[in-house]
Amino acid sequence: MVSPSEKYQLGPGLLQLGYSYLDLNELRSRSIPYADRLAARTGEAVRAAVMHGGSVVILHHVFRPGTSFQIPEVGLQLPVYATSFGKAILAFQPPPAFEDVTADSLPKLTKRTLSRAALKRELDTVRAQGVATERDEAVLGESSLAAPIFDHAGHAVGAIGVVGDTERVFPRGPAKGAIAAVTEAARGVSRELGAPRWPYVA
Repeated sequence: MVSPSEKYQLGPGLLQLGYSYLDLNELRSRSIPYADRLAARTGEAVRAAVMHGGSVVILHHVFRPGTSFQIPEVGLQLPVYATSFGKAILAFQPPPAFEDVTADSLPKLTKRTLSRAALKRELDTVRAQGVATERDEAVLGESSLAAPIFDHAGHAVGAIGVVGDTERVFPRGPAKGAIAAVTEAARGVSRELGAPRWPYVA
C-alpha cells in the first residue's frame, strides 16, 4: 500500500532550483521516513526544506499527528531570515550567502522578526549548536525548530524540523526532547546522503 506521503513527486518548478549537485527528489525521498518518525515522536508537523535565493522551499510536509484539518505545504516558500529552516541552512553556507540574503532590508513580518545584526549573531549560535530556532518571527503564534542536512561533499543542502503552535514548541524553552529528535532526524538524512559527519564544519 502506498502511503499518502509517497503519492506525489516534486514538480518541474521545484526541480529547477539550481542544486546541480543534488537531486531534490532524492533529498525528499531520503527525508520521508525520518520526517514520519519525527512527527510521531514529537507530535508536531514536520517540514523538510531547501534554500533558494532568499527563500526556503518546502520539499516535504508531514501533518501533525491526530489533527484532522491541515493544509499541504509542499512548494511553499518562506523567507530564509525568519524561519528555523532557513537559518539552519544559511548558517553553514559560505559567507557570501549571508550577504546575498541580507543585501536588501529584511521586512519585519512580526514584532519578533530579527534584524540583520541579530540574525548574524543567531547564525553563530546555530553553527555552534547545530540546531536553529524561530519563535513567532514569521507568523505570530507559530514557531519552529530545525537542523541542517548535509550531503556527501559536506554542503548544507537542506533542513528538517518541526513547526507548530508556539505554546507547544516553546512552552518555556524548546519542548522536551524536541532538539534531540530534530538533530537525530537531520543526522539520519545526512548519513543517507553520504555526509562524512554531522554537523559538517569545514
